Amino acid sequence: LGDEEKRERLEKERLKDHTALLKRLQGTDHENVVKDLFMVSNKERCLNGAAVDRLRELITGNAVMQMETPICWVSFGLAMAPLATALRKPWIQKTEAASLALQLGSIDTAEDIDVLLEYQHELGFVLYHSQCPDLQDIVIIDAERVVRIIGALIQPHLEIRKYPSGDQPERSDVEWYKQGIVTSTLVKFLWKHCPDRELLEEADNREFVLRLMEFFDIATNIMPRTSGTPQEENRVLLIPSAVSVTEDIDMLPSTSKHPGPIIAFCCPPPGHFPAHILYQLTVKCLRHLARNDDHELVNLQSVELHKSAVRLPWDDDNGIFLTMRYSKQRITLQMEVAGAVHRTDAEMATYSREAFS
Repeated sequence: LGDEEKRERLEKERLKDHTALLKRLQGTDHENVVKDLFMVSNKERCLNGAAVDRLRELITGNAVMQMETPICWVSFGLAMAPLATALRKPWIQKTEAASLALQLGSIDTAEDIDVLLEYQHELGFVLYHSQCPDLQDIVIIDAERVVRIIGALIQPHLEIRKYPSGDQPERSDVEWYKQGIVTSTLVKFLWKHCPDRELLEEADNREFVLRLMEFFDIATNIMPRTSGTPQEENRVLLIPSAVSVTEDIDMLPSTSKHPGPIIAFCCPPPGHFPAHILYQLTVKCLRHLARNDDHELVNLQSVELHKSAVRLPWDDDNGIFLTMRYSKQRITLQMEVAGAVHRTDAEMATYSREAFS
């Protein structure tokens, strides 16, 4: 009898704790957790057949496990890492992926490959972007290696003296690089000195990585494309994350007569805004400011890029500038008016809506 009373008391305490936990979760991102309570003891088997069935139902019906996965799909994902090692290449054509999936029995027909690849993308076994025309025929099977290749173009301190005499980058290219501008000749030079140089000897491979960088807003092309020249030669990249200028933009004279920021995004607690967010915003804004599809920038000379801030000419005709400042807790976006030109709050609101939408 004593043991029975003790068991009942423990169950009441657990139920009380469970109710308190659910109350604390109300209004949070975790509010919709499983609300069933299963009493478990290490002294006896507490879950009977019905309880086990209920637990299995809750697990398989969870939001992250709504899709039943064929075992053959899992085997396809696990085959990616050995395949990348065997091919010594971090990506394959979609047709190659379809052939492999057919061999493994992961799909019945080649037309099913998109569904399989999108699922593998969600799991992180591959990177596959069917929504991008430039990338939809390529499947990345070694993402870490691709990151390393891209990282070779982003060096905080690029110095000529670190390379042997007779095999050094052009001094003008290095000076441009400090401002985040990367010429096609510098791209070739940096990749020639990276561990994946053999892969990048092929122009098609270099072109794919550059398109990938543009897709992920790491870089944008600032050279107008002209016919009759190779696409690679006709590209000058702006890579904000390569900028080495460290002056604080708050120390620069303001161009604005308009008081304060129009809008600011805050994200407490600190540490939740990675630095690359500012770089991605910069690339997106530069694309918006392009005069046409050739990505020819409006007044590139007046673009000020720094490690933690950027100032862009948003509307040259009306003297409107967009300034973005970064800290770990906040990204501040501010519209400024050059000189003594006065703009009403309504006019500035129109500009800011265009910039921040």
